[in-house]
Amino acid sequence: MKMINKNIFAFFVMIMFILNNSIGSAITQDNVIVIRSEGGSKIDGKNVESAKEKAIQNALRKAIRSEVYEIVNISKSESERLLPTIESKVNDYIAGYDINDENMFNDAFRIILDVQVIPQNIVNYMLDVVEMSSFRNKPRIFVILSEDQKFLSTTIEKGFVSLGFRVISGKENELRPYLDSGDTDRLIKTAMKLGGEVVITGECTWTKLEDNRLGKMVSWQNEASLKAIRCQDGQVLSAGNFKGAELTLNEQTGKRKASEKIATELLKDFPKKVIKVWSTDLALGKIKLNPYPIESEPPQLVIDKPIDQAITDEITIRLSSYVKSDQNPVEIRLKVNNSSLALDSNIHLTLGNNATYFNRQIPIKVGENTISILAIDQNKNTAEKTLKVICDPSRKENKPPVEIKISSPLPNQNVRESKILVAGEVISSVPLKDQVKITVNDKEPMPFRGMKIKRNPEKESEQSLPINKEIFLTPGYNEIKVAVTTETDQEVKVNIPVTYTPTASQTYERRKFAVIIGIDKYKNPNIENLNVAGVDAKSIYEIITDPKGGGFPIENVKLLLNDQATREGITKALGEWLSSQANPNDMVLIFYSGHGGIEPDPTGEEPDGNSKYIIPYDADPNNLFSTAIQNSNLSSMLQRIGSNQMIFLIDCCYSGGTTTGQETIKSISSPYAKVGTDVYDDFSGSGRVIISASLPDQVSYEIPTLNHGIFTYSLLQGIYGKADFNEDGIVTLIAEIYPFISQEVVKMAHSFGFRQNPTLKCQVVGDPVLSGVLIR
Repeated sequence: MKMINKNIFAFFVMIMFILNNSIGSAITQDNVIVIRSEGGSKIDGKNVESAKEKAIQNALRKAIRSEVYEIVNISKSESERLLPTIESKVNDYIAGYDINDENMFNDAFRIILDVQVIPQNIVNYMLDVVEMSSFRNKPRIFVILSEDQKFLSTTIEKGFVSLGFRVISGKENELRPYLDSGDTDRLIKTAMKLGGEVVITGECTWTKLEDNRLGKMVSWQNEASLKAIRCQDGQVLSAGNFKGAELTLNEQTGKRKASEKIATELLKDFPKKVIKVWSTDLALGKIKLNPYPIESEPPQLVIDKPIDQAITDEITIRLSSYVKSDQNPVEIRLKVNNSSLALDSNIHLTLGNNATYFNRQIPIKVGENTISILAIDQNKNTAEKTLKVICDPSRKENKPPVEIKISSPLPNQNVRESKILVAGEVISSVPLKDQVKITVNDKEPMPFRGMKIKRNPEKESEQSLPINKEIFLTPGYNEIKVAVTTETDQEVKVNIPVTYTPTASQTYERRKFAVIIGIDKYKNPNIENLNVAGVDAKSIYEIITDPKGGGFPIENVKLLLNDQATREGITKALGEWLSSQANPNDMVLIFYSGHGGIEPDPTGEEPDGNSKYIIPYDADPNNLFSTAIQNSNLSSMLQRIGSNQMIFLIDCCYSGGTTTGQETIKSISSPYAKVGTDVYDDFSGSGRVIISASLPDQVSYEIPTLNHGIFTYSLLQGIYGKADFNEDGIVTLIAEIYPFISQEVVKMAHSFGFRQNPTLKCQVVGDPVLSGVLIR
């Protein structure tokens, strides 16, 4: 293991922990987690050691940053304020590291570290610098005290809710018998089955003291010995003794204020101690989140429109909202300026999928308006939202001609997937060009065309342009920009900051296997030979088996070219060899470059009426069923492979087409063949990423002058560094490779006078960190 600050680090850390009482003992394997982290750095001149050190520091910073995002949800401004401070004190949060892999490629140094991170030190620091509501995965709380402590229970519950905790209420009668009998074990086990993760309970005693000096005044004193117990293992996370007293004439007032004093004292440090132990043990894997569901969740109430403090120039405003509950039907009560408004029209109230939707114009007055919605389910659980809306008719003249409204993602949202949906609309009172541009981190815009301008039926002068586009993020902070242009070339844009935090599953040790198939010479003379499919396959094979590139062991890769890629050879490689080699934590790459084909489906099971095939070397075009490999059969082979991270790159097509003489089509179908959009559905599944060279109804071209197919040529260019958008020496599959080839293939195909658009199907959590295959 590499030790930071050489031999003095272990002694330094031990002394630091003793002095700061951060974990109370020397670092052991029990209080660190191992995070696999990649770092890269450009090599300036021949100074390799300097580049290596920078790459190590980048990897260490990434490891710390990854764990920070696992523990807390912080905004861009907080990230800019806090992370540099944390990263400048690496030794406080990292115990050491092992070098898993390192190499140089072109002018970059790349390193993979297994970093030993100390979660509790990160938790301790974050507790001092961010609000407690920023912590992720706070435990679900039960507050269960004796019957005469309702004021105290309620006040403690409100305090924990204000800190962002989820407090479960309405189940006290099921727990109190165990409290009264002193059976703490049954109490916490029952609380866990009811959905709780931490129980706050204890003994409380009221004392009534008369004060004769003040006539009938009475001092109500409450003494409480309280503790927070973790349901999973009975560990006490926080405990304390508290006192509160109030001198008053009224018993109810006295008990309420005395209870408030106890709650105020408790909430100073009690929740912080709970979070400290809970977040640390969760990060270390010592505990798991409660598997028991809450039997009856309160309704989930969401208001899409309008936003709070919205300003309008109209005397009506559209209210769009929904309530979701597992306890339907849900009663909806709507008030505008404290006056009830009926919601009994089927036009505006729709039930479906355990949800109640409503969407209607509601009247408002000039000035400030208060809109409140109350949802009540069958179990009398409630959810309520209140917002303010301002009606200012004078604003009409100053209203901007173009507004971009984004409903997804939210500003400063933290996401766990690399692929997210950008959704919203553009409202304009001036003519718009039929295009919306979206950029991520100032990279080339991704336009999407063909959208129709829609007239707003409620405002004849307005047009709307919908926004609905999936984009890909890079790990860490991302700046999404959405822009639209008027017909007079005025650009209007909005910025949406989003943070993408990959999942910890990427830290697993993975072996790597691949089957690379390329066929450009076919046995049957009735199948047109291709020019460069074999070259495509060889090029992919060379880069993934290069120790400085993909790092696939040669013995873990099968290359099938031409007469090796028979129906039997492909079936054995995929259905037998790969299925016997790859485990769930292993990564599998399959690359196919060759012909595809279709024929009528006699069974009627295919939605578009066609069976789809990949065409092996020994296929007979007049008997595809028995000599080619049908997509459904290929899917069965993939099902036999146990990997939960499988990448399938397909450089073929299923539609026929005509050529201009400068290109070859990778399909043996008729030029008039029609294929549905479900052509790749057979291949999709959990843990799979499928990138195909073209849309289902398009053809995939190879260009002899490029010595490659357009798809593979762009793929290789991206792998060799052109897709390294953030210039960290690492190229990832979903966030970098796919956006790069999507644009390059379209652009290159257009230059040759035809259309080709790569497609992606993805059912993986996060962006696979393929420390091989797609790395510069």
